This record gives sequence, structure tokens and C-alpha cells, in this order.
Amino acid sequence: MGASPLGLAVSPVGLNAYVANNGSGSVSVVDGGTFTVATALAPLPGPAEVAVAPDNTHLYVADIATNAITVAQRDL
Repeated sequence: MGASPLGLAVSPVGLNAYVANNGSGSVSVVDGGTFTVATALAPLPGPAEVAVAPDNTHLYVADIATNAITVAQRDL
């Protein structure tokens, strides 16, 4: 995991969880089957909250450093 986790979202389809790590400027992708970090999305200046679209196609990251929303389109 990264430093200073602030936000958590769980995929509505599948077993992934997403953790916004404000201190390390990343979002950890946690495999719910193994409870290990599968990958991390970085660099992000100040991720604070995360949300997964209901259709599981996008990950939204609220960034408090830039006051912006980053949208990641990926296989969630």
C-alpha cells in the first residue's frame, strides 16, 4: 500500500478494491482474492477519494492538490 490512505472504493463487479494514497500520490489496486496490491496508478499529486462507475469501466479519482477529477478507463 501507499502512504496516507484516504479513500476506498470497491468494484461493483469483480473483486478489486481501490485505495487513494494521498501521501504517496498513487491509487493502489488491491486484488480481493489474494488481498495483495496488484498494481498502483501513479503519479497523482493528491489523491483523496476514489469511486468506480456502476458499469465498472471507469475509476474516478478526486485530487485535492489540483481540485480536479481524474478519470481512468481501464479493465477494473
